[in-house]
Amino acid sequence: MNLKTKTRNILFIINPKSGPGLFPKLDQRIDNYLKDSDIILTIKKTEYAGHATELCREAINSSERIDAIVVAGGDGTVNEVVNGIGLSGMPLGIIPTGSGNGLARHLGISMLPFWSIKNIIHGQVMAIDMMKIGKNTYAANVTGVGFDAIISSKFQFSKIRGPIAYAKLILEEFIKYKSSTYEIKIDGKKIVVDSAMITAANSSQFGNNVYIAPSASLTDGFINLCILKPFPKALALDIVTKLMTKQIENSKYYSRYLAKKITIKQKKATFQIDGEPIKEKRKIKIKVLEKSLNIIVPIKSINKI
Repeated sequence: MNLKTKTRNILFIINPKSGPGLFPKLDQRIDNYLKDSDIILTIKKTEYAGHATELCREAINSSERIDAIVVAGGDGTVNEVVNGIGLSGMPLGIIPTGSGNGLARHLGISMLPFWSIKNIIHGQVMAIDMMKIGKNTYAANVTGVGFDAIISSKFQFSKIRGPIAYAKLILEEFIKYKSSTYEIKIDGKKIVVDSAMITAANSSQFGNNVYIAPSASLTDGFINLCILKPFPKALALDIVTKLMTKQIENSKYYSRYLAKKITIKQKKATFQIDGEPIKEKRKIKIKVLEKSLNIIVPIKSINKI
């Protein structure tokens, strides 16, 4: 479905606090960029955590016609909108304004507002996989436990953003991080591993072009379970380099499994969902929902997703 001819009424949800503050007056820019289009737009701004989810549900349940919902924010705000859309089939567009933008980067969406907004007009809607976590939580990008969850927690409160700051934080934490033992069920088969990081990846990267699953596809019907085993501290820089150059799959400390259902258990663990840390849990269940999320992607990216 081409939005230029099929979609008219679009709700834009903007997180004004997202990212490093590089996009002031984004609502005015959206209005200006689309003023000559045939799109009727409604713009709403989030005011607190979870607000984007509420705005989506209100729009979907409203009697007013909404043809798509576009989120301007980072991975956390995108996740809120994904959970607001749920399994409704409502098309989702992304204007990436966060510091990581993992899902948008995998989809080939421009990091520049002008082009990402133009994608809303000229892009194509396609169905991609989602992950269902527990009873009623969805994720379109990555969820994990261990090191990546700690990084998500620390980066959330970091005053310095961007790829360089992210890489620096990863390196600093890798050097002092201690591995833990996890019990994992992969499509019913149990394994016990000593691991520094376990990630269930739908897309290829955390964000900031840090690739945990370079071979991942959003349309293959599988979750990529990525396990990073304990490694010598002297190799921390090498591991970080491999993560940022799509070479992590070549490391002997890395394993990847394709799965439909995953259960991860640990005595006391910190989890993250799409880059946002969540309360400590002892067990997390994840399953793939094949082609359950309609998302607006650049036409040039359709065969690469």
